[in-house]
Amino acid sequence: MLALRQRAGDASEVPSLPVTILAFDLAYSWSMAFSPDGKMLATGGYDKSMQLWDTTTGLPGPVYGERIAPVVSIAFSPDGKMIASSGEDKSIRIWGLRPFE
Repeated sequence: MLALRQRAGDASEVPSLPVTILAFDLAYSWSMAFSPDGKMLATGGYDKSMQLWDTTTGLPGPVYGERIAPVVSIAFSPDGKMIASSGEDKSIRIWGLRPFE
């Protein structure tokens, strides 16, 4: 989590929170969404696939792919069991989530 200070010297007002660093290329990730419970992040973009990430460890999870156009939008279902993506080809795809291995 990122926290910004309003002015220099206010470090006492910035909460100390755990930070997880994910190693992926932002140039190719056009869309991101957190799962409802915050435990997963989905990224998608230019490479025509979606990647799930474990937000507690930073490790990558399943890849959902085979779109014919780049991914421009991603959303989780309210229960966190499905994920939808839309692409530049104006299509919407919906997947049931696979477990992390």
